[in-house]
Amino acid sequence: MTTVQISHALPTADGKPSYTYDGSFKQLPDGVTERRNGRSEMVAIDIHDGRSLEEKPSLQRNGFTFAEGLTPAVDIHASELDSTAIIESYYPQVSALVTAALGANVVKRAVVFDHTIRSLARRQRGEKETNGENVGGYANGAHNDNSSTSARTRVRLLAKTKEQGGSVSLQEPPLSEAEAECIANGHFGIFNVWRHFRTDYAAEDYPLAVLDAASAQAEDFQIAHYIYPHRVGEVVNVLHRPRHRWIYYSGMRHDEALVFKVFDTASELGLSSVEACPPHTAHTSFKHPDATDETPPRESIECRVLIEFN
Repeated sequence: MTTVQISHALPTADGKPSYTYDGSFKQLPDGVTERRNGRSEMVAIDIHDGRSLEEKPSLQRNGFTFAEGLTPAVDIHASELDSTAIIESYYPQVSALVTAALGANVVKRAVVFDHTIRSLARRQRGEKETNGENVGGYANGAHNDNSSTSARTRVRLLAKTKEQGGSVSLQEPPLSEAEAECIANGHFGIFNVWRHFRTDYAAEDYPLAVLDAASAQAEDFQIAHYIYPHRVGEVVNVLHRPRHRWIYYSGMRHDEALVFKVFDTASELGLSSVEACPPHTAHTSFKHPDATDETPPRESIECRVLIEFN
């Protein structure tokens, strides 16, 4: 194990969701005195290297799994962040990867609906994808991207245009409104496929860590509102618990991927117990203690995948 520092949310004083107002608010609403009221703390965590796990983790039970031996369909670095190549060639590979991890017999439809490229060095240089999208930095707090409410909102927004809050990567909405509503009311899941894409070196700094969902309980999470001028998004922050088990995979190469659950409605619909299929999996990046100023920067791509189950 390695001891690392991971940022965790602190409980709000009144027990209500914390909030952050988007930067597009040039002036905060009347009565709001601070743009962000959520507080956090750095916690020393003994993190496990997934390469030493005795049993292969279950995507349903533990919330994550590890894929090896990939032949990436696109060399993202060599193609200079070619968004079209990613969507046309890499998305089908990601869809197949998640389908295989879950079991093709249980998947009715897989829709890769957007992606984010993350590189602190590229972001500092102001680089963008060929479609004009910004390169992101590294997530630095333990969180999950969707609550139960925002996961369903995310599905419904996939019937909208980018300007209306839909996919930031696809030119056309991947779902019709009828399809989105049907999926949002049924058994669906949202999954993330994370991969370091540089072929010339492994990811040694700011790797991704996931919280083993089998070690967490519902009361370990706290809703956080992200407020835009025309809508309110929800994410789920993580409160520190000594029983939590954090996992990362050391030295991830371009031919490996970490697949993890963002949300699954199975337990809410009574199709599974929470123990057998926890609804979500938290994650974060972290500064690796062995990294130095000479360590090459992690450069990664994460794709978000909507699964409609049979």
